[in-house]
Amino acid sequence: MIDKVIPNLVSAEDNLMLTNLLSLEEVKVVVFSMNGVGAPGPNGFGGHIYQHYWDIIRSDVFEATLNFF
Repeated sequence: MIDKVIPNLVSAEDNLMLTNLLSLEEVKVVVFSMNGVGAPGPNGFGGHIYQHYWDIIRSDVFEATLNFF
């Protein structure tokens, strides 16, 4: 009954893509696309700190991102 009232707006392929877990490479792309000299975020860190120390913090950033989703 719900299918008749509420249309499908997301295809099965799109739904699969939206529900997949992120990869470390995807998180890295986002981190390195951040403005390195922009205003700091709520934690007090700007993009540069994440980019500069990526080799040290990547696993923690990745795990935090996965926990968020």
